[in-house]
Amino acid sequence: MEIIREGEPFTGRYDFRETCFGIVECDGQILLVRKKGQFSFPGGGIEENESFEDCLAREFEEEAGYTVKSIKELVCVDCFWFTWGNYPMNTKANMFVVEVDMENIGMPTEEGHEVFWVPTDEVLNLLPLPYHKAAMKYYLEQKD
Repeated sequence: MEIIREGEPFTGRYDFRETCFGIVECDGQILLVRKKGQFSFPGGGIEENESFEDCLAREFEEEAGYTVKSIKELVCVDCFWFTWGNYPMNTKANMFVVEVDMENIGMPTEEGHEVFWVPTDEVLNLLPLPYHKAAMKYYLEQKD
């Protein structure tokens, strides 16, 4: 998978987290989830001994109520950024294009998540995380 860097590497102490997220597009709209007022792609941290496929399947069910049918590698965003608490963080965000089962949709099993289908041209304005923005820009470039 191609790796792109977002931000400048830190020289001092910082936290690291490897994550996995999926971009789903249907009829010109992108699937986003919102928790505590913040939009993101469905996904999250990879648990111990968990594959990308298993992580996406679990996270999509927990956060959006969708079953993953297939995934395709998009890009890995190696992102150096400051969290909301202003802590330095390096997030390795493995991004995939995901197809979901649109006929058997459940409810999110993780409390506090809301599902939204957002017009593709509005998504960048809603995503606060720098690695999500970088992945969406990459996704849009690949479509052209």
